[in-house]
This record gives sequence, structure tokens and C-alpha cells, in this order.
Amino acid sequence: AVHAPGDYPLSEDDTVEDLVAAAGGLRDDAFLREIELRRVLLDEEGAARVRNIAVDLSPSAEAEPTVLRSRDHVLVRSVPDWRPRDAVEIVGEVRFPGSYVIGPGETLADVLERAGGLTRDGFADGVLFTRETLREQEARETRRFIEELRRNAASATLTLERGSNFDVRGLDELARSLESSESLGRLVVDLPRILLGDESADVVLQDGDRIEVPPLVNTVSVIGEVQRPGSFRFQQRFSVEDYLSLSAGMTRRADDDRAYVLHADGTVTPVEGRSWFRFETRDGALRPGDTIVVPIDSTYRNSLEYWEAIVQIAYQSGIALAALLAI
Repeated sequence: AVHAPGDYPLSEDDTVEDLVAAAGGLRDDAFLREIELRRVLLDEEGAARVRNIAVDLSPSAEAEPTVLRSRDHVLVRSVPDWRPRDAVEIVGEVRFPGSYVIGPGETLADVLERAGGLTRDGFADGVLFTRETLREQEARETRRFIEELRRNAASATLTLERGSNFDVRGLDELARSLESSESLGRLVVDLPRILLGDESADVVLQDGDRIEVPPLVNTVSVIGEVQRPGSFRFQQRFSVEDYLSLSAGMTRRADDDRAYVLHADGTVTPVEGRSWFRFETRDGALRPGDTIVVPIDSTYRNSLEYWEAIVQIAYQSGIALAALLAI
């Protein structure tokens, strides 16, 4: 923890303080109470022995300066968890938004208290917590997935596997789309529980974390394979089926078995099958800010084209049978 670590020439009567000064002085994170001086000594038999000496350079130390010897090695350690510039950003519906310097072990609840808490319009369920390390991890996983996708496609093509008619152009477009997509690095947090003082739900902050508290919303959105996607005013008594009805129902290509609800806090709840002709979520309740997602059925086939194929097969089979009977 000095500005210019290295090897320095030794003058007569040089002390540890002199060597530290020659190395550019101490950094702000230097731990002064226990600087390690490693010295090689010769015993009575002429064998080398190593001795470690603790030197106290703190202002309150009253010991005499330690004179150095040739080949001494001085180690100035850093103060543990010294991160004076670590900071997080809080934006949105808090009383005092901005950047806050954090200390070791500081949590989301601590910083929200320093920021004055949420405003009356703060939407705790919809908080967006992003972390740089998670963003980098998601980007790595995306790259790994793209490489695996391309490798599997190439392997299947080279080995002439049955059904391996890959659309190379489509695969390249998918890869480019994944590469251009920006990783969010979102960490799902239960802010209502944190605000109630539940320490098990709290999160220890890291440098670069960003917390965005959106304003209150009172809508439920419906997207995907529905006739009229859109957002509708939240009503306590409405179920998933009711909001699907407001969207004019599902399309023929909808996969109702894989529909799900994306909650405002980032969690996902599958939509259960029809219960007394109504769709329900696993916990049975929708909340403001939720989004109902109806995916497309990848196995969907146009019924007219399907029956045309069946008729064509039957027709060809009939002709073949008639030819056999004629023989």
C-alpha cells in the first residue's frame, strides 16, 4: 500500500520510514499498525533463518524507528474492505435520489433510509434492481449459448442426422439478434418485505448497483397471441380469463398451456389450466403492474392445410389400391 513499490538502494542508518518515503509514501488504504518487516539472519551454524518483525507506524506509536539491513523486505498491507469510492445509484420515486457512497456490508434497506424512503407515489412492487456483475454474467451465458447453438448445428449437418435440415440464414439471424441484445443484469428483490424490516429479504449492495423505483401503476397488460393486446385498468375481482376477454380472446396460434404472468418485480407465475372454465395463476391473484403473456404454439398447423394433406394422401392411396386390384 505504497505509491511506488519496488527495490531501493540502502543507505546507512535508513529506517522503515525512510524506505516508505522513497517508495512515494503511503496510500490512503495503508494499514499502519502492523507493517511486516521480513529479515534474513544467519544463525550460529551459518544457516539462513527468516524472521518477521511487526513495525507500528501509526501516529500513536512510541517505539524507536526501525533501522533497515540489506535485503530486508517491507510489506505495507491494505486496510481490509477499503473501498472509499464504492457507490450505488438510486433514482425514481425516493425523497432524495442520487448517488450514494456505501460501506462494507451496507444493504438496500440502509441506503433507502439514507435516501429518505419512498415517496407517496413509489411503486415498491415494481422496483428495478440491476447489478453490473449480473449483467456481465448474462452476457457470458448468452455468448456461450450462441457458440453451443452453432456447434450443435454444424455437428448435426456434418453427421447427416435425420431431420437436421437447419435454416442457416435463420440461425445466423437468431445469433445476431442474441448478440445485439443488451443484458439487463436484473436482480429480483422483494422490496415490500425489505421495507417491513425483513432482514432475510434484504440485499447487501455492491459497487455500481442501480435501484430504480417507478411510480405507481394501476394496470394489467396482455401481450402475445391475443386478438387485441393492450393494457387495462387493474380490478381486484378480475382473473386472467377476464383480462383475456378484454383482449378479445386468444388467437388460434396461442399456446394456452404455456401462458404465464410476468409480475412487476420480475418474478414469473405460470397460468394454470382451466378451473371451472377460468384461467388462474398458481397463487390465484393478479397484482397491479402484472403482464399476462400468451406465447405462440410452435406445433400449430393450419387446419385447412392439414385436411388437404390428409385428403391428398387418401386419394393417392385409393389410386394405388385400384391399380393393384386391376392387376
